[in-house]
Amino acid sequence: MQVETYYKRISCLKSNSEKTMAKTVSIELIYTKAPTLPKELESLSKEYTYEDLQERAKRMLDSLYIKDGLDE
Repeated sequence: MQVETYYKRISCLKSNSEKTMAKTVSIELIYTKAPTLPKELESLSKEYTYEDLQERAKRMLDSLYIKDGLDE
């Protein structure tokens, strides 16, 4: 059985309005692709798409941005 391994990095950057402070959130994904996926994992493969994880990174960044007062 041949297994392929993939790496993806998703990064989001935000700065305050004066551009004096910035915050970055990075998510690194390491995943493997097998020719046959066990039935119990099929739903996970559809739930966690690249776009979904990118949106999660943006939400995390927004949360940290507000928490640290960068929007003031």
